[in-house]
Amino acid sequence: DCGVCEPECPIDAIKADTDESVSDMEKWLLLNKKFSAIWPNISKKKDPMENHEKYKNIKPIKKTDNNNQLLIKKMITEIKLKAASLYPI
Repeated sequence: DCGVCEPECPIDAIKADTDESVSDMEKWLLLNKKFSAIWPNISKKKDPMENHEKYKNIKPIKKTDNNNQLLIKKMITEIKLKAASLYPI
């Protein structure tokens, strides 16, 4: 809601719920609603993950690239499965 995390994300993966450039916003809002109810609030700064540097120079993916879209869908599915196993409802 507050937008503090958006500028902190080095790969521009965090978008405001008012960002009209996100074509499938409803899907992301539902995911956010689901997981925000079960995940803890982050209230203290932590050190970055060990492998954070490997993601530093990743460029945003163009929506017109079908291969990238398939890769994104696969990655999202993997993330959902991992999140579901870590935080069952």
